[in-house]
Amino acid sequence: MARKGTKRKGKGVVPSEDVSAEPQRKRFRASNIQQKRTPDKHRRAERRRLPNSAYRRKRDAERVAQANKYSPHMVALWVRHFKALVTRREATLKVLCESLKLPPIEVVKKLVAVERSEDWVEPIADNDPVWPRLEPIAEMLVEMAWDPLHFDHKKWVEESALVQDDGLVFDDECFEMEKGFETDDGSDSESDGKWEDTGDDEWEDMGDEWEDMGDGWEDTGDDEDGMGMNERMDKGSEDRHERLEANLHSLANELSCSFYYRIAVLDDGAEAFMKYAEKNPGDLGFATFILVAVLGVDPKQVEERVGQIYGVRHTKALKEFFNVVKDMFPTNTEDRRPVVWPYAGTSIAGNPLSRCQNDTTSLHRRIVNVIKANTGEITWYPLRISNLSIPVANTLEYRTNRMLGDIEGCLIDATCQISLNSARGGWIPNFLPPVSILKTCANALQLAGSPSPIYNEDSVLTSKLRAHVDDSVTFLRGKIASRRINPHALESAKKNLADVLPIVNGSVIKMTVAKDITAEDFDGRVGRIRDATAGHAFQVDHRIRRLLDPKAILEGDLSIYEIQKYFGPTVDLWAVTLLHRWLLLHLLLLSRNLITARPILLVTWSSLVSMSMFRGEI
Repeated sequence: MARKGTKRKGKGVVPSEDVSAEPQRKRFRASNIQQKRTPDKHRRAERRRLPNSAYRRKRDAERVAQANKYSPHMVALWVRHFKALVTRREATLKVLCESLKLPPIEVVKKLVAVERSEDWVEPIADNDPVWPRLEPIAEMLVEMAWDPLHFDHKKWVEESALVQDDGLVFDDECFEMEKGFETDDGSDSESDGKWEDTGDDEWEDMGDEWEDMGDGWEDTGDDEDGMGMNERMDKGSEDRHERLEANLHSLANELSCSFYYRIAVLDDGAEAFMKYAEKNPGDLGFATFILVAVLGVDPKQVEERVGQIYGVRHTKALKEFFNVVKDMFPTNTEDRRPVVWPYAGTSIAGNPLSRCQNDTTSLHRRIVNVIKANTGEITWYPLRISNLSIPVANTLEYRTNRMLGDIEGCLIDATCQISLNSARGGWIPNFLPPVSILKTCANALQLAGSPSPIYNEDSVLTSKLRAHVDDSVTFLRGKIASRRINPHALESAKKNLADVLPIVNGSVIKMTVAKDITAEDFDGRVGRIRDATAGHAFQVDHRIRRLLDPKAILEGDLSIYEIQKYFGPTVDLWAVTLLHRWLLLHLLLLSRNLITARPILLVTWSSLVSMSMFRGEI
């Protein structure tokens, strides 16, 4: 029954008209909505009141507090990673002990076989031409395998196995731009809560900054070092742009592929790895392996140190993890000697300097995480491996020449997982999973049924997405000075976004978001990642297709129908600029595509894109 409302008129109270239950519910819902919006209003007011750096630190702390809840999955990840590294190290030492009387190159073959077997990738044949190339430095590789953290690089410089060119010794000043870059939240590390964002948490909070874009979208606030993240990204992008231009204008007969070790010298190894563990929770399994299993640090000391940083929410997880560590290493003797930490790499830039700098401008690598954790405390020695230079026709051979990838892989394998390398690069060897995994995949595919539903076409949606790409190019040309994308590459970007939409019942089933395209693709020298010219590293989709269809051919380009059938559309974050600049602006353009397509399932290969999605920036 509806109640009688009253209203005041002067000093008296007179009855008012009936107030039905429905308007009451409406007012109640409106009140709830108003209450829900209040925190956002307070946050915007706080954003205007606090300095940029203080506001960001506070917001980052809130994010970390929310994210750092107990997770049995995180404990399982730490434990599995730690145990796997210990097992691999034991296997390596066993090979070394059993091969004392063998020639060094034979020992290297055995070490590489162990590492590739643990990674489930195809082995290198015993008569492969890679081995004669490595034979002159085989003794050095064996010495490194025994104790990578105390490798005597100066000895091998004196013996001319390693060459230190003039001007190639530099310190952390080269990498100051790394401050504020996000760490990897995948296999290498997890966010440490110190992301220096390029803008606010929600697009609507940007306020007047949208109206003041001028000739470019500038970062609205400086970080603590006086340089906004976009400025640092611009600096690194311009350097890469200049080096790329130099390579593009080099004659083919001037190019050769060089290999190098970059050595990080740490005066206090245990302290350096402690800082690394503190700031990268996702890497705790790896950091604990180095501290406890290699350097002999007491597990209790590591637990107490990281526990002070991770906070009470991680207490249970840390206790479970370190109980496992203590059982495996009940007693330890700490090695307090200075350590060296190697990083193996490849360069087709004439010398390793530019490639070293490129490696340290990546956003999500172990080497970047280490630099961030130990700023100002690392001395770097980029050392080229002498007599190991291979002529190449162009820079694309890094991904298409198997020998280059296998040599770099062997240099990484010689460090026996104790290196700054996150993974192999270049030519990626074929994946050979064990029978148990193949059986699981076969059962899953059998349950899933046919991978070829009948897709509908939506010419209007295709036209809109193609127009979005054109709009992005036109807009960015007026905002960012960079090389023009090749028309063939532009058409390829449109095709892979708009022409391969898997639509069922009016909905796009899936869309993949990648981070960027390669320079060769941008310049039109090769096709997209699903074309035969892209190189072996990017042909993983061919092998996925073979898994779904045993009759599929692994060579050649994938047709539009095949891409639509097996993979769906792909959009790249920096597809039309190549340079890693103006992050939030590119996220806005990416959001425009996603809002238009509205895919049910969104997949990304990039931890940067994943973190941006997690934070609501997309």
